[in-house]
Amino acid sequence: GGGVGPPLLVMGDVLSSCALGAVRAAFLFTFVVFTVPGWLYVCLMDVPVCAPQTPARLRQHGRFVATMMWRSWRAAMQTCFWLKLDWRGAAPLADAGKRGRPVCLLMNHQSFLDTALGCVLLPERLVPDIKVLMARRFLRAPVLGRIAQAIGHIPIPYATSNTWAMDKEEMAKIHRRIDEHVAQDGHLIVFPEGNLNERWETLMQFRGGCFEVCIRNDMEVWGVVTVGAGECWPRDVRLGGGPTRFYTDAFLISESAKTMAVDLVGDQVEIQEQGRALANHTREIMQRHLDGLLAKRRAGSSVELAGGSEGSDAAFIQSTQNGHSGLRAR
Repeated sequence: GGGVGPPLLVMGDVLSSCALGAVRAAFLFTFVVFTVPGWLYVCLMDVPVCAPQTPARLRQHGRFVATMMWRSWRAAMQTCFWLKLDWRGAAPLADAGKRGRPVCLLMNHQSFLDTALGCVLLPERLVPDIKVLMARRFLRAPVLGRIAQAIGHIPIPYATSNTWAMDKEEMAKIHRRIDEHVAQDGHLIVFPEGNLNERWETLMQFRGGCFEVCIRNDMEVWGVVTVGAGECWPRDVRLGGGPTRFYTDAFLISESAKTMAVDLVGDQVEIQEQGRALANHTREIMQRHLDGLLAKRRAGSSVELAGGSEGSDAAFIQSTQNGHSGLRAR
């Protein structure tokens, strides 16, 4: 009898891993199905006779593609029933931008899924005019990179994938492009950590540059923290989409970035110092909200595992994740 246990455990790991692989394949298939129409439209608009010929038409084209992808990816997330997204946590975003200022939405960065999450959590009225600041290499990716270019997402010229160093001359051009976008009633999504955070439970240092943009344009600053994306699509796997319950918290950080910066360090200092102060203060606020979400998840897991249909969901999520971890350990 003593020798039966280990083979059963191995078999359980194999079955869990097979189940996780099947779910991830379904995730990939679903997102491909919902992404291809937008990509085909963008390809059609690349044909010279169809391509937008003026900046105004190009902007209109980008707004249309952004809205199309928002609807498509929302439908994809809802089709993937094993992804439990906390829409209520994002409900405060319904008030974003209603004060007449451009919006800067700051998100924690734990997974390749974060950009799609940021997109689907937004209210539709913000979607056409919001741009993501993303590493330039992602805009060169096939399919998704071409869609991002068509929308007008803004590249950040990092020198390499594992450093914050960047071309200052190129970055000066990007700052002008960002300011022009915001001046046209545009909004921004920024990942202020600057890179995927392997130990995402503790936020990394925030970069000050995006906060200088907020101060210079007196933007309304919002935070969104999520928990779950790092398990759904771990940074060390090629394909994510495993069963996950996402927890979300959206909150207003400041109605006026310029006013908050002045309150923190006064108006007699350089904007770089104001940006650093605002970055550090915002990180503290977002860390408190992230800690609250982690506590909520721990409390929710205890309730779910006690029984009921949601308990079954939680057990399935746990079993598939354990199977994946077991294979990686071997």
